[in-house]
Amino acid sequence: MLVYTFGELLAVKRSMIPTTPLWEKIKEECYYLYAFQDGASQISYVGRSHNPLLRLREHMQYGDAGYHIRKNRPDSMEWHMWLFSYRNCVPLVHDYLPGRYQSYLEALAYEESSNKGFPPIRTPAMEIAEEALIAHYWPCDNVAGRVHMKNSTDHRGYFTRPLARRDTL
Repeated sequence: MLVYTFGELLAVKRSMIPTTPLWEKIKEECYYLYAFQDGASQISYVGRSHNPLLRLREHMQYGDAGYHIRKNRPDSMEWHMWLFSYRNCVPLVHDYLPGRYQSYLEALAYEESSNKGFPPIRTPAMEIAEEALIAHYWPCDNVAGRVHMKNSTDHRGYFTRPLARRDTL
């Protein structure tokens, strides 16, 4: 896992992103999953992108995650973006999605062996890994894929946590 502040990532000019060592590491090691950690040390959002550095800039413009970042400036520039590789997510898939663990390993092996350029954004490994990250961190701004709300008009504070790590049962 890699961790950077929003301020560090946004200091790089958009046109310079493809020339940075971080960008090379993202591409080479498939760091296509990310999480936002707010000032309260809570993970507020989990997502996936082939270019998470550019995706942060897109979040700044719209959506629940972007709203919270903009609303809390300049303090939010000290918040963190965590970058996860597919390999970082193996233990989480094992713990939270044991029925899909073998499928994840097979998809991961295929994607790593055929990683010539960018894989499609909706690959099986990427989708399973994102689902495991959401199950683990339970971010408050990941509303679209969550069906465990009591009140669909109030997205914050009305969630049940349906999945639990097997080692805590």
